[in-house]
Amino acid sequence: MKSFDECEMLARQERDVKDVTRRSMRKKAGADEAINLFLIDAFLFVLFVLIALLLTTYARSAPESDSPAGITYTTVDPDRDKIGYPEKDENARIEAALLVKATCLQNCTVTWYTNNTCGKKPGDRGYGITRSGEHTAAHCTVAVDPGLIPLGSDVCVRYADGETEWFRATDTGVHGAHVDIFTDSYDYAIRMGLQRLTVYYIPPVAVTKD
Repeated sequence: MKSFDECEMLARQERDVKDVTRRSMRKKAGADEAINLFLIDAFLFVLFVLIALLLTTYARSAPESDSPAGITYTTVDPDRDKIGYPEKDENARIEAALLVKATCLQNCTVTWYTNNTCGKKPGDRGYGITRSGEHTAAHCTVAVDPGLIPLGSDVCVRYADGETEWFRATDTGVHGAHVDIFTDSYDYAIRMGLQRLTVYYIPPVAVTKD
């Protein structure tokens, strides 16, 4: 018959064996779990890459008509504000067509005036009112000799740098081949001074009654 001490020692040895076994099983389970997580992450990464490649290939090959709701996706043109852009091209063609029908005055005198250089003061009758009865407006009003350029004509001034600007002949006060452009700024009028430029004008279309 075994003594108490022998029984206790056997029981302790059995517990130690069980502890070692449990620790080994836990380590193995942890290693297996880490491997499984790694495999899942790798699979998801590969799947994501494949989906991205498929979407990129489809986007490059899909025609414009396949866009949803008829939407066409375009890239912003960095040259859209340059002269060669179709919209400005079209404007240039329209202006060229108008100038073909216009009367050209070469070496025309061009000056600038303000409301305060017309011999009237604020509060005077007719101050800021053109001969046509309209209010003066910068970049619009130009004074002409109605004996040469009829009132209501569209007037185009070509500046020395080649740029053009269109006005409406609604005021008078000059004579001959001379146009006087209205501006709100007296300093600007003085700075522009007197220039000899090419001027075009298109008389207003006469309306006939049936």
